[in-house]
Amino acid sequence: MMAFFIQPKAQTYCSTSYTKGTGSGDFISLVQILSTTLNSSSLGAASHYFTLFPALGSTTATLNRGNTTQYTLKVAGGTTSSCYIAAWGDWNHNGIFESNEFIGVSTNAGNSTTVTFTNGISVPVAAVIGTTRIRFRSSPSNPGPWYGESCNATNSGFGETEDYIVTIAGKISNDPSAVIMGDIIPP
Repeated sequence: MMAFFIQPKAQTYCSTSYTKGTGSGDFISLVQILSTTLNSSSLGAASHYFTLFPALGSTTATLNRGNTTQYTLKVAGGTTSSCYIAAWGDWNHNGIFESNEFIGVSTNAGNSTTVTFTNGISVPVAAVIGTTRIRFRSSPSNPGPWYGESCNATNSGFGETEDYIVTIAGKISNDPSAVIMGDIIPP
């Protein structure tokens, strides 16, 4: 009997840019996925205004694909009065935060207010099992970063980006497209 394992390719993700960054209190102060270990507080990244958090303790999570219950996502902004936080999950592990991987954008999370994403996180049943990234971007401008703004600049020069490494787990899908998203490597 021969066993096969799915091993996603290592990815290089796009960079983000802000001209003014976090200096005026425009940052992400909390990312939390309830019922997981991810509960990350921060005070904003210095210039380049980007942080890739390690897959350790309170800065990572294990999410089950095809879960019938959405994961509750809570975020908080910095000290500025207006902060909108958008999120993406690289579910197919291709290194691109595509528009169909857009989780959504928060209501105003300014003044360090914790808000709950309306739709939560639903990991598609065809998501590739293994480690991948979830990206969060902030902007003080309403309506916040939109689905096409996972890379480069957003609708404002202020804000920051936080990437988290998460593990996708769950039952093996009967969907054949789930297999072709990674490499099949014999043991």
